[in-house]
Amino acid sequence: MSTCYYDLKEPWGRLEVDKTADQYRLTLWDSHGAEAGSLTLRPEEGPEAILHFFRDEPVCRRSFDRRGKALYEMRRPRTATLVDEYGRLVNIDELRADCNRSRDSEPGPA
Repeated sequence: MSTCYYDLKEPWGRLEVDKTADQYRLTLWDSHGAEAGSLTLRPEEGPEAILHFFRDEPVCRRSFDRRGKALYEMRRPRTATLVDEYGRLVNIDELRADCNRSRDSEPGPA
């Protein structure tokens, strides 16, 4: 079993999500670190809306070996914020810390 991760499209540099029972609040920053704005959505619209800000081509794939150790294969992502195919946000450093072995194609974000 493997999971693919995607990074943000230009011009976005960071995305944060605040979920409550009543709403999803998405806050976006540009590539220069300036806050671009926030969107407030109904809970049923939030997960799909998040995916619109991410690229279609994965930058990372995490899998597990027979002993259950995590392995990730990574190309250089544009941003530290990634999303998996299920719409869950993850920071690249958290993903790397979770993995026991890695195979980087290129260095990570600066």
